[in-house]
Amino acid sequence: MRRCVAKKQIPGHVIAHCTPSDEPGVDLYFALDEKNQPKAFLGLRKRGSDLVVESITVKDSKNMRQRLGTRLYEFATELACKENKRLVSDVERSQYAEAFWRKQTSKGRSMCVEKGRGQFFMSPTAQLSPAEMRKLPQPGGPTGEEWPCKRYGVTQPCSVTSLEGVKRRRKR
Repeated sequence: MRRCVAKKQIPGHVIAHCTPSDEPGVDLYFALDEKNQPKAFLGLRKRGSDLVVESITVKDSKNMRQRLGTRLYEFATELACKENKRLVSDVERSQYAEAFWRKQTSKGRSMCVEKGRGQFFMSPTAQLSPAEMRKLPQPGGPTGEEWPCKRYGVTQPCSVTSLEGVKRRRKR
């Protein structure tokens, strides 16, 4: 049985650190709703001066629209800052993760920190329709299942206060 300790309150959820971990060396965090039901999961691994996002999983699309994945990335960035580490992506990423890291790079919040090819992780998007798939980055490379960057990293985790998208101005 897991024992969870609340670490941060976010809109509609609590992020809790839970032990024991299924995988040695990986810290588990869950976004729990008001009924203590897990709605999203974050796995982090310390690797030298880096804090690696091993995985972020959001249970269903309704929770994705609540920006739970982004909230978990922001929480991971806070942890990286507290531990004086750089927050980096895993080498194996889904299309959702790749889209997230590319957006952060385009906003100047992250950059490719390890040259080479990342690996495509298909599981989260395997059931999407072709129209939904077209909205996400597509893997390429020689095998057709690679990303152009091996690992992304948040450039200055202590100065990043939000990983949200840019707010659109309302038309008058």
